[in-house]
Amino acid sequence: MTASSISGSVSIPASIAALPGPFQQHELAVVNDTVVRVARLAGEFPWHHHDEDELFLCWDGTFRVELADRDPVVLCPGELFVVPKGIRHRPVADDVAHVLLIERPETAQYGNRDVPAETKTARRAEGMRAVPLTNGKFTPRPAHRPK
Repeated sequence: MTASSISGSVSIPASIAALPGPFQQHELAVVNDTVVRVARLAGEFPWHHHDEDELFLCWDGTFRVELADRDPVVLCPGELFVVPKGIRHRPVADDVAHVLLIERPETAQYGNRDVPAETKTARRAEGMRAVPLTNGKFTPRPAHRPK
């Protein structure tokens, strides 16, 4: 979906319910030069950084964004935090939480870090496939959606 194509509303709760597992993202919308994604957080995500800012908006639950050499930022529903580009960080959720991410379509989920080969293999085994966006970039999505 793009901002210039009206195809109906997007249900965030339904998109959350369809997420196949922790840290797997689902694209909700592409608006101008940004994409809005939703993800389930559970446990610790690997340390990484991006060459661009990353916005975290807590939808439900509570989680923290741990930052290299800084105090962590705890987010509750309705709160947001922007990680400045270049800052090493990782989201951590002690219990299940959901987050909206606003970022560029080309922003890599694992940022600028070497993703171990076993992680790449595991993601392929989880049924991830590439889906083209309107700008020709690709983003991972589940190969199937629960009914």
